[in-house]
Amino acid sequence: EHEALADKARASVAAQGPSKLITALKVGGAALGGAALLAVTGGLAAPAIAAGLGATIGVMGGGAGVAAAVTSFGASTAGTAAISGALGAYGASHAASKVAKQVGEVEEFGFLDLSQTLYVPLSQSGTPAPAPPPQQQQQAAAGGTAS
Repeated sequence: EHEALADKARASVAAQGPSKLITALKVGGAALGGAALLAVTGGLAAPAIAAGLGATIGVMGGGAGVAAAVTSFGASTAGTAAISGALGAYGASHAASKVAKQVGEVEEFGFLDLSQTLYVPLSQSGTPAPAPPPQQQQQAAAGGTAS
């Protein structure tokens, strides 16, 4: 059953061409990189995260015993693994979605000619902006731009 799904996925990628494969590799690489970065930094920060959670529980009235239990679990090996895993999963998801948005197919594309109509006066606050060139003043008076 798994082989059939794998064959179907391979056939789908092959039918879509090499650009889809390259896109999939970019997104997968970003997911791996994001997962690794956040898992490592989350593992290093796990004791501090656990201490923060314990302090928050103590301040919110959760009791000293509960706060101590959360802090000690978070600082343990299992707690560090849980925090690293959660942050790694988030890192993979976030990085993959951002890269997929960047390298995905373009939905709308076009060029706009701004050379005839673009005039942006820049001035300091309190200083009047310079007047537009005479050509643009004439075009504005005529009701548009000349092509």
